[in-house]
Amino acid sequence: MNESDQLETLKALTEVAKERDYPGHGRRLASVRVSPGSYLAAASVLTFGSALLLRSEQDLWALGALGLAWLVVPLLAFTDRIEFDGDVLRRRGPAPFIQRLIAGRHKQLRIEDCERVDTQALRTLRRRGRVRYRYRTQVTGRNAEFTFASGGRSYREMISQLLPRLHEDKLDLRTLELRDYLCEPKELNREAAHLHLASVDVLDSATLDFKLGRNQHQPGKRSEGADGDGSAATISPAEIERAMLLGALGNKLRIAGRLNQAREAFRRALIISPGNGRIIFDFARLLRSQASSLSDAKLLSRARAA
Repeated sequence: MNESDQLETLKALTEVAKERDYPGHGRRLASVRVSPGSYLAAASVLTFGSALLLRSEQDLWALGALGLAWLVVPLLAFTDRIEFDGDVLRRRGPAPFIQRLIAGRHKQLRIEDCERVDTQALRTLRRRGRVRYRYRTQVTGRNAEFTFASGGRSYREMISQLLPRLHEDKLDLRTLELRDYLCEPKELNREAAHLHLASVDVLDSATLDFKLGRNQHQPGKRSEGADGDGSAATISPAEIERAMLLGALGNKLRIAGRLNQAREAFRRALIISPGNGRIIFDFARLLRSQASSLSDAKLLSRARAA
């Protein structure tokens, strides 16, 4: 077999591997509704217009505008979806179809043309040790922009199918976290049970004033089995793996808004591996989230120290 034949064989094997890793090109892999902000604005304008028409005693026109605002616009918002087939993002529904007839082009974005993905988080509700986050993800590329918000399984499917196909340089920090740590609630519950986290009721009553580290020791004294960077030299590979699992679980719980459970996971991870800089950094981000949700200045200072 000559060199050109070998190159062709390697290319064919590479294509087969890509198809195995990312199957389903040409068919829908994920579908999510678009962010309804523009539709809500249109419904508000039509409602205000119907009030003005009603005041002008144009009852029929007012009824028509009200019907458009509360019947047609919600239907258009419900059917306007963003679909992904493994290679192209595109919008489907009556509204994009009308827009295509007017503009003469279909709104779509190929993966290789994607330039940036940004995600914003909005804290919508706080109850006990849980915070409900609403994520809004914006994908921008060549003359195209797609925006969709969290709210169910469809969003998680879109994130799991789309983001691994994009280079991480195109993703901001929060989007990277969603790519790595966003998961289904049932899977998250199984992981928390497997690592034996305390129940939510116990964690809700736990104090926030706890000390981290394998050994409590006096200032100026070196703890037994610790090396110069503060990490324990006697940690077994199994303990190191458990610390990493607890750190990953803490990030997943933080993304899901289960902050008290995330704090417990990070606390246990840092007891095992107190000198792990990555876990300390992730723990600091959790403390910052808790300080913001509880308006606690002491927690914020601890987050800055970490």
